[in-house]
Amino acid sequence: MKKTLLILTTLALFSVGCNQAAKQKQTAETTLFNMENKVLNGEYADEACVINYKTYLYEGTMAKETAKSEEDITFSLSFPVINTIFINKKEVDLAEVNDYLLSLAMAPYDSDEKEYNNIEEMRKAFFDDYIHDKKETESSLPWNYDKKITVQSLTERGGNNLVFFKEIADAYFGGAHPVAHTNYYGYHLSEKRQVTLNDIITNKEKLNELGEKYFKEAFQLTNEPYKTQGYDFEKFELNDNFYLTNEGIFFFFNPYEITSYANHLDVDVFIPNSAIKSILK
Repeated sequence: MKKTLLILTTLALFSVGCNQAAKQKQTAETTLFNMENKVLNGEYADEACVINYKTYLYEGTMAKETAKSEEDITFSLSFPVINTIFINKKEVDLAEVNDYLLSLAMAPYDSDEKEYNNIEEMRKAFFDDYIHDKKETESSLPWNYDKKITVQSLTERGGNNLVFFKEIADAYFGGAHPVAHTNYYGYHLSEKRQVTLNDIITNKEKLNELGEKYFKEAFQLTNEPYKTQGYDFEKFELNDNFYLTNEGIFFFFNPYEITSYANHLDVDVFIPNSAIKSILK
């Protein structure tokens, strides 16, 4: 499938700099960090589908001098807002997909499961949390948070239109190393909900067998135990981190899932339609 992602033009650009109130009691609330928001036009297209959207980018930076850190403290979050979807030149109902995208964007950036009313509140909370942690630990290590959500694919299965999004997040909040992941999310345009494997596959056991076959082929593995070949599992199991294209289904494993962080190995497994056609809904 041929895909194109075009960033066409900047529609809006505005920023707020540090103000003089920060000279008093310095908190993130008194703009200790610089903010910048952008809106960009974008398009996803293949032979049959066109998605027009805007990408919203929210950034923030606290200078290392203010943060008393080795580097600047940075926050960056971007996600698409869909304008139109056309499949075979026919416009498709957006079906609340933008509410779904916003919920992905505003998912907590750490493990505290916080809820935010808007992106501005989330961005401010990040810098407030850094200031609080700085007082507790007196660490000079810089924090950063960078999450990007993009359009991955659009496909039709069993008369249903499914759009998939890719989320890449990279963060560091102190500790031994950064935390990074790549996740895929599918949205069922007809039923206005997230896509699951049960929506597209009739036999998960057979799918897992195929997944293991293509996993071994892709990484040239033998029938020896996986742990002797550098993997941290005894039995291969596909996860729920997947997306569909017109060619087949892709599964993605993040570091830590099947091997140690030290190996820093991202693993993706592709199973073609020709192999799974008998178990597709």
